[in-house]
Amino acid sequence: MSRPVGRQSWGRRHRRLSACAVVLAATVLLGFAAGPAVAAGASLSRQISAALVRHGVNGSGTAVCVWDLETGRVVYARNVHRALVPASNQKLATAAVALQLWGADHRFRTEALTGGVGPDENGVLRGDLFLKGYGDPTFSTAGYQRRVFHVRTSSVARLARAIRKAGIRRITGRIVADETYFDRRRGAPSWHAGLAANCGSLSALAVDQGYAGGGRVSQPALRSAVALRTALKAAGVPVAGGVRLGRTPRTATVVATELSAPLWRVLRLMGKPSDNTIAEMLLKGLGREFGARGSTAAGAAVVRRHLVQAGVPAREVRVSDGSGLSYSNRLSALAVTRLLVSMSGRLDFDMYWSSLAVAGRDGTLRLRMRGSAAAGNVHAKTGTLSVSSCLSGYVTTSGREGVVFSILMNGRPLASYRARLAQDAVAVILARADL
Repeated sequence: MSRPVGRQSWGRRHRRLSACAVVLAATVLLGFAAGPAVAAGASLSRQISAALVRHGVNGSGTAVCVWDLETGRVVYARNVHRALVPASNQKLATAAVALQLWGADHRFRTEALTGGVGPDENGVLRGDLFLKGYGDPTFSTAGYQRRVFHVRTSSVARLARAIRKAGIRRITGRIVADETYFDRRRGAPSWHAGLAANCGSLSALAVDQGYAGGGRVSQPALRSAVALRTALKAAGVPVAGGVRLGRTPRTATVVATELSAPLWRVLRLMGKPSDNTIAEMLLKGLGREFGARGSTAAGAAVVRRHLVQAGVPAREVRVSDGSGLSYSNRLSALAVTRLLVSMSGRLDFDMYWSSLAVAGRDGTLRLRMRGSAAAGNVHAKTGTLSVSSCLSGYVTTSGREGVVFSILMNGRPLASYRARLAQDAVAVILARADL
């Protein structure tokens, strides 16, 4: 499975400042602190401001930041320090930190283990089989992969076949589901009532993203054990007992391991359609491996710490979840821009860039900006809540300059239709510009 390479490799074409990343961070901060934006041309500033006015979103709840990667200059800035609700633009931060800490080729695992005693000479495992999850957000049945993911990733059926290949032909005990790698919260603590319906049931062991029969399951780990038991039967390995929750003993022996698709592909599954479940699973995984524990709060602390280390002003970021469903998240347009600028200087930037929706082509931007200069050009992350509409990403101008932009719009209420029209108009203006 080859890694993606962006068309004409956007990252390599526009990384002239990456060798001075530390200097660039200071330049960004000083540039904004100095006051008004340094415009590449008054015409561009007038066009962007006019688009906001025309669509009625030029109030205090709108923040816009545009940064020219070629010159290292701000070309437009409006309310860039105001911390706003980013909605799914929060996923930009989750993806960035996951890529930085795990690496593009990282794979999530799910293990099958025996309690210390393997099968006898006839292939009979006399006891329980333990199924331990490590936060794989893509562990799934073949049908779910076809309908939802459209890529090959970790499979329940393949794990069952691996168990048989390991010499197990019959299990006298039960399938014990171990989800202790994460806490047992099924959603983020800060979500408003009803928001959990927009995310699968979270668990370190969750088949089909914690969904079954069109809805969230209350016990995703048990549902995973049932799925494995069914797959084992299909593979010719009958299980005499049922399923239960439990903890894998320290003396357990791994008999089979199933691995997910590499992280860069998982990020595409998250970013383009804006998948909330994957984002929340990644956040908990970051908390478990690089923070205090496998919880939303621990993962949020990891993400916030790395954003600040990347040059994002600490006062302009609050991380409450990984997906952006929480109304408690806060990011400024400066924070998002700084993050995107820092990512553009990384050697693995193409993996990040290719995870974003493409205007007029795919993901959440499939129907937007069609037939415009932005179509097939803008790679960006959308964000939508009842109080927030956002669009942040990358665009190449008509003059072939690489540009980073962040548009965050909040309101109570917010006219989301007008907000999207204004965002698209600004993106098209940038695509047509010659800075």
